[in-house]
Amino acid sequence: MEAIGQLTGGVAHDFNNLLTVISGGLQMLERSRDPAHTQRLMDGMRQAVERGAGLTRQLLAFSRRQSLRPEPIALAPMVEKMRDLLDHSLRGDIRVETDFPSGLWPVEADPGKLQLALLNLCVNARLHEQRGSGRVLPIEDDAQVAMLVSDMIRELGYEVDHLADAATALERIGAAEGVDVILSDVMMPGGVSGIDLVNALRGRGIEVPFMLASGRADAVADDAASVGVELLAKPFTIADVAGALARALR
Repeated sequence: MEAIGQLTGGVAHDFNNLLTVISGGLQMLERSRDPAHTQRLMDGMRQAVERGAGLTRQLLAFSRRQSLRPEPIALAPMVEKMRDLLDHSLRGDIRVETDFPSGLWPVEADPGKLQLALLNLCVNARLHEQRGSGRVLPIEDDAQVAMLVSDMIRELGYEVDHLADAATALERIGAAEGVDVILSDVMMPGGVSGIDLVNALRGRGIEVPFMLASGRADAVADDAASVGVELLAKPFTIADVAGALARALR
């Protein structure tokens, strides 16, 4: 059973990395106006599909499918119940106001998917106000994921640097001058994980805001919580990244 758990966990981690490249690449294609950048995104997604083909048979043996469950939904009460979530995801200086016409008909949709779509709309609307912000340092060993995440961060208006592993980050980051936020993968080569990096930097007195990302978020959630760092589950959207950065920079 332990071997099966390691196999499925490893496959899920790798596949979530590939999904991050594909889903994030599709989002970035909608925003891209540069042909060279568009081609680079397309090449990255094609490579991710090829890598994913080798994982599919293993994943299907242990995966479970989640089906949509549409139901009639009254929009006004649903949005009111989301106020706490929206306030947490948006900046403190943004006030959410609603204006629903009387007699508004219910809609038929999956409640969770509809709430997620509304949240993404709100976060995306905020993105245009977040230009010219400070430097973000993503630390990611998967080159395709690193390229995609860096593109997302640039699209949000932040400056970006990149390192390939936590061990290199420990060597290069002094007092973290010029680094406003670090976004690190959890599982990386070199013997130093993202959790180790958080603890090592804090041991040096470096208190730069930190975020972690993982394709096995369920397995590392407790570790991330123990160091008080927000954890992004792969695959994540540009809206997820925007919300996490906004919270980290508060």
